[in-house]
Parts: sequence; structure tokens; C-alpha cells
Amino acid sequence: MNWTYIIKQKTKAAIALGVVFLLVIGTNLLDKKYFSDLQDSFSSMYEDRLMAEIYIYQFSHLFYKKKILTESLSDSSNINFLKKNPILNDSISTLLNLYEGTKLTEKEAEIFKGLKAEINELLMLESSIESNSDAQKLESKNELIHNNISYSLNGLSEIQHTEGKQLINNSKQIIASNSITSQLEMGILIVIGLIMQALVFSSKSIISKISQNNNLN
Repeated sequence: MNWTYIIKQKTKAAIALGVVFLLVIGTNLLDKKYFSDLQDSFSSMYEDRLMAEIYIYQFSHLFYKKKILTESLSDSSNINFLKKNPILNDSISTLLNLYEGTKLTEKEAEIFKGLKAEINELLMLESSIESNSDAQKLESKNELIHNNISYSLNGLSEIQHTEGKQLINNSKQIIASNSITSQLEMGILIVIGLIMQALVFSSKSIISKISQNNNLN
């Protein structure tokens, strides 16, 4: 009977330990998920928001240079325009590809699509300037297109700010969740320690009783 009792107690303890170890494995998997999510959040912050904001700044600088270059046509020949404008266009084309490679939100994709249409309209206008050597009649239209481009770039910049704040909030939530999991792990380790202690003391007690019974017999 005593040995049967010992086996039952050991079985219960083994089941309890098994459950605890499963909990440890579960929390460990959660830790890995939190770490992966946090890594993705920081990666998105850099690649999709910080770099996108840098591209927007570079866009603004290039379009400012294009505007100044176009306005100078009324004061000089178009030789300087024909020389420098293609270089600016190549830089803008490169930036478009880089920006398109970032993760765009639905609204951001819509604004970016409009920006590309405005850029194409500007390129067509500049082609007209190059072929006709007449910038005077196109000045007002050029001004309007540049204003539209500037408005689109501002819209894209606002999205970077909004999405960046959201990513920061997500990161804080992930860190908070990981902190809770760490506390749970600590609690599980304490439970394991208590179970091990209980096993040791109960085993000693039962063995002592068996020895006493044997001596009495």
C-alpha cells in the first residue's frame, strides 16, 4: 500500500511538472514572437518611415531645383535647362523606384499614385518647353503643377509621422506584453521549485514511515 501511495504521489508530481514545463515552453515561444514582432516594428520604422521621409525631403529639394531652373528660362537661353534638367529627372526617377519599394498604406499609395501622375504631367510640360523654347505661356501651368506636387509631398510626409507614431505605440505594447510574460516565467520557476521541494520532503517522510513500519515488524 505504501509503495502504491508513493507511485500515485510521484505520478501526480510528474503530471504537475509536465504541465509546468509546457507552460515554460509556451512562454518561451511567446518571448520569441514578441522579439520577432519588435524586430519587425523597428525594421518598418527605419525602412518604411524614416527612409520614406528622407526620400520625400530629397524629392522636395529636386523639385525646387527644377522650378528654379524652369523659371530661369525667361532670363536666359534654354541651354542650361537642357543640360541640367535630364539629370534632375533621372534622380527623381530613382527616388520614385526607391519610395515605391517601401511599405505603403492604402492612403499613401493613393497619394503616391497622384504624385506620379503630377510628375508625368510636369515632364510633358517640360518637353513642350524644350521643343518650343517658349516658357512664357507655360509659366502659370508650371507653377500649378509644382504646387500640386508640393501638396502631395506634404500629404506623404504627414502619413510618415502618423504611421511612425503608430509603430512606436505598437513597440511599447510589445515590450509591455513581454514584461508580463517574463513575470509569468518567474512565477512558473517558483512553482517548479516548490514542487521539487514538496517531492523531496514527501519522499523522505514516506521512506521514514516505511522504515519505521519495517522495524516494528
